[in-house]
This record gives sequence, structure tokens and C-alpha cells, in this order.
Amino acid sequence: MATSVNVDHIIIAVEDLEASEKTCGLLLGHKPGWRGQHPQYGTHNALFRLDNTYLELLAIDQRLQPANNWLVTALTNHLQANGEGLFGLVFGTDDLARLAEQMRKQGVSVSSPSAGYGSDFSGQHYRNWETITWKPAVARHIFSFAICHNSSVPAAEPVAEERVTGVDHLVIHSSDAQAARRFYRDILGIRLALERPWDDQTLLFFRTSHMSIEVMAADRFDRKRDRLWGLALRTDNLAGLRDRLLKSNIEVSEIRDGRKEGTLVCTVKSGSLGIPVLLIQHL
Repeated sequence: MATSVNVDHIIIAVEDLEASEKTCGLLLGHKPGWRGQHPQYGTHNALFRLDNTYLELLAIDQRLQPANNWLVTALTNHLQANGEGLFGLVFGTDDLARLAEQMRKQGVSVSSPSAGYGSDFSGQHYRNWETITWKPAVARHIFSFAICHNSSVPAAEPVAEERVTGVDHLVIHSSDAQAARRFYRDILGIRLALERPWDDQTLLFFRTSHMSIEVMAADRFDRKRDRLWGLALRTDNLAGLRDRLLKSNIEVSEIRDGRKEGTLVCTVKSGSLGIPVLLIQHL
């Protein structure tokens, strides 16, 4: 039996952690539950854990002198090429060894588990985890790996009644629907809940963590690599959240019926760290 795989967290690359934390907190209506650093990698971060996954703001920390700077290199390359925005997709499991075995049976070369840690800025509290990695081409060059936590991620602290409660779906642009099926369904074992044509593309919805990974596959996208493109964020009070954002000088569209029956949506047009963001309420 395949081990269960979820969307553990989504990484957002940022230039200025403190400024981006304020921007993200205003959009979400939360304070981060964790603020800290990765001494071994030379980065620092802020974590916003929502109902079903968490968002990680990740920036290079110039004060640190890491022994291993592969993450700084990847982050630098991304920021130079794309600016701030969606950077990585991290999968969670309770059994890394079993997941690695499952992936190897699919012909994927997977690393042995590697220990990692992070400390808060006071240096008094630590988080620990293990990860496994694979070659970038396996995920069509989306920065990704799998993680198993040995300590919990504190929940984000609500600071507004009108707030985001979770991630509804993550949108990926791809030119290869078959490769998406192979990676998310066959290699990782995530359920393909729906596949259907839409205009000139194929939509694939992989379901886990009470959210969807929505792959939009079309010939017009990059032939060699996939791209993390946008987020749909869930709320219980779309009208109230929209009003709060407008009062904070964040540009938001009018509310309209969503593509999915029984939903209302609106589009965030500023203050989203360069990420196309849709706000959605399920009625």
C-alpha cells in the first residue's frame, strides 16, 4: 500500500523578509506562527500555517555564513529570473523511507533522508525535520522535495475576523499533461480527482490536504519546464475580507460567481507578492 502524501507547504521567494511578512499578513489576516532562520542554509523565513497547509516566506539572510549554500543558489537564481513569488512545492509524509521506496519503484532516483533544522531568532526554540530530494527534471523543474516533521509548525495567529482560512488550490502551468499525471499520480500517489478539457487546454485536479493541485496543461506554456503560477485562498467571509483589503489600499476586483458551482470569487490585483491570487468562498 502506498504511503500517504500531502501538500506540506508552499514556498514563496521574497527579497525582504520583514516587509513581505507584513504584506502577506495583511492579505491573510494572520501573523506568522513562526519566524526564524536556517543557519545551515543561509536563509530565514516566516511561516503562516493555515487550516490545511502552510505558506513559507523564504529569503536569503546575509548575516549567515552557511556550510551548504545550494538553497541560497536556487533562491538567488529564482529571484533574479522571476522576482518575488511562488518558488517551491513541498510534499509531506509520515514515512520518508516508504515514500522513497515507492518512488524508486517508479524509476525515480531519490536521496537518502537528510536531517534539517531551524531556530527562531532568539536561538532558544528549534524545529527539526528530515527530507528526501530528487532531480529537478522529475518535477519538470518545479523546486520540490518531501519532508517529515519531527516537531510541529505553530499555527498562524489570526489578527482579523475577515481572514483567509486555507489554500483552496494551487495552479501550475504545464505543456505536458502526461508528465503531470506521471509525477503527481503515479510517482507520488496523489489522487487524480478530475480531468477535463477547458478552452484550448486540459485541466487536471490532484486532490490532497483538503486542497487541489490544479495543472493547466496547454501547448502555449514552456515546453521544457512547469511553472508554479497562482493561488486560490479560501475564506468564510469573502465580502468582509474584500472590504478589509480595500480599506487597506489593496486592489481587489468585484465579487463574481466562481467557475465551480456554489462558489463566489474575486481577484487580488495588488499586495500579493507578485502572485496571482484568487479569493474564494464555498457557499
